[in-house]
Amino acid sequence: MHLLSLSFVFYLLLRASAAPSGLTIPTQQGPITGTLVSPTVRQFLGIPYATAQRWQPPQLPPNRTRTFSANKFGDSCFQNLIPLFADYLRIVGAGETLDVPTSEDCLSVNIWTPSVERLRGKRKAAVLIWIYGGGFIVGTSNTRFYTGQNIVSSNDDIIVVSFNYRLDVFGQPNAPQLGSDNRNFGLLDIKAAVHWVHNNIAEFGGDPERITLFGHSAGAQAADLYALANPGDTFVKGIIPQSGTVSGSALIDRVQTDSTAWTTVATAVGCGNAATPAQFTCMRNTNPRTLINAVISTGTIFDRIVDNITDFANIPDRVASGQFLKAAFLVGNTQNEADSLLVATQLSTANRILPGLTQAVSEVQSLVSTCPSGTAAVRRRTAGVPVWRYIP
Repeated sequence: MHLLSLSFVFYLLLRASAAPSGLTIPTQQGPITGTLVSPTVRQFLGIPYATAQRWQPPQLPPNRTRTFSANKFGDSCFQNLIPLFADYLRIVGAGETLDVPTSEDCLSVNIWTPSVERLRGKRKAAVLIWIYGGGFIVGTSNTRFYTGQNIVSSNDDIIVVSFNYRLDVFGQPNAPQLGSDNRNFGLLDIKAAVHWVHNNIAEFGGDPERITLFGHSAGAQAADLYALANPGDTFVKGIIPQSGTVSGSALIDRVQTDSTAWTTVATAVGCGNAATPAQFTCMRNTNPRTLINAVISTGTIFDRIVDNITDFANIPDRVASGQFLKAAFLVGNTQNEADSLLVATQLSTANRILPGLTQAVSEVQSLVSTCPSGTAAVRRRTAGVPVWRYIP
C-alpha cells in the first residue's frame, strides 16, 4: 500500500510538472511536442500539414502513433534562386535562407503561441497566418525574419502561424498533360495549410473561427486570391495584404498563358519537347535538383496560372459582383518596397550614372504597390466590406 501511495504521488507530481508547460499537443494526426523559446512563448516548428507527390494536390499527412518532435524547421520547398535573387538575399541580410535544407517533402507549419499561464482564463486567441512572398518562385518560412515570437511576446491574445508552400516549377508547372483543376499547386497548398490550422489550432489555445491571413508581395496576392477562391469560407475573418493584391489594378502581375516554360525545361533535362504522357512521366521522375537547376540555367520562370479555381480572369468583375469572401480587409504597402528592384550594392553606382534613379524607383513603388492597394481598398469598400488602409 505504501509503494502504491508513493507511485500515485509520483504520478501526480509528474502530471503537475508537465501539464502547465503545454508543450505536448494532440493534433488530428497525432501528438507533437514543442519548446519554450521564452518563459511566455511556446514554439512548434516543422509540423507536417500535408503531403504531396510531385504535381499532385496536397493530402493530409498520415496519422502518427509516436510523438512528433516539433523543435526545428522542416525542409524548405525548392526555389528558383537565380544569381540576382541570391545576391539580393545576401545583401539584405537574408542569406541564411540560401542555406536551408530543401526537398519536396516541405509542407509544414510553424506555430508560436502564448504560454499556458498567459492563456488561462482568457478567450481563445486570434490566429494570424503568415504567407511569405517571393513572386511564387522563391521564399521560405524557415527564417528568423518570419518568426512569430515577438508578436506573441507582446500580445496575450494572438497566435502566429507560418508555413511553406510549393514554388515555381513544383508549384505551378502548367504542364499540358495536367487538367485545369491541377494547375496552381502552391495555392492549393496554401488552402490546405489554412484548413489544417482551422482543424487543429484550438489545441494550441487558438480560436479556429478567428483566423486572419496576412502576407507580403506574392504572399499578399495569395491571401487576396484565397478570398476570391473561397467565398463560402466561415472561419477566415480578415485579410491583410502588404504590398500586393490581385483585386487592384497592378502594373506587374505575371501569369503563365501557355506551356513554354514547361517545354523549355523538359527539353533541357532530356524529356523532349513533345507534350506526351512519356514526357510527363520523365519530368515527374527527374531528380528535383536536376529540375530546379535546369529552371535556373535556362532563365525560366513558372508563374501563376489562371485556372478559374484558384486564380481568376476578370478579377475586378468578381469583386464588383460580390464573388469573394467578405472578410475584413486591411491593405497597404511596406516602406521602400521597390528597393528590391535593384540590387542594393549597385544602387549608389547606378544613381551616380543616372541621377534621379532613386526617385524613379520610388515612383515604380507607387505603380506596383501603392496605387493597386488603393484600388483594391475602394473595390472592397464598394462591395460592402469593412476596409482599412495604411500608408507608411
